[in-house]
Amino acid sequence: MLTDVKARKAAAAEKNFKLADEKGLFLLVRPNGPKLWRMKYRIAGKDKLRSLAPTPKSARPRRASGGTRPARPFATGTTRAR
Repeated sequence: MLTDVKARKAAAAEKNFKLADEKGLFLLVRPNGPKLWRMKYRIAGKDKLRSLAPTPKSARPRRASGGTRPARPFATGTTRAR
């Protein structure tokens, strides 16, 4: 499991690298510095990749607390990305 400390201390390298968490969530660390949260998932037998949020200061993305939108929009079996 990826911890907050590991995510914050991940330093850029010569190539992109991934720090995996669980169930498809991973932190992509790019050579020029930015860190991106991404989610790999499958719908109807097709692999999908979704960008969740860049990480300027925060480490793990927080779960939505309430509201009308589901915490995981792709859990319904549809995506907005084309």
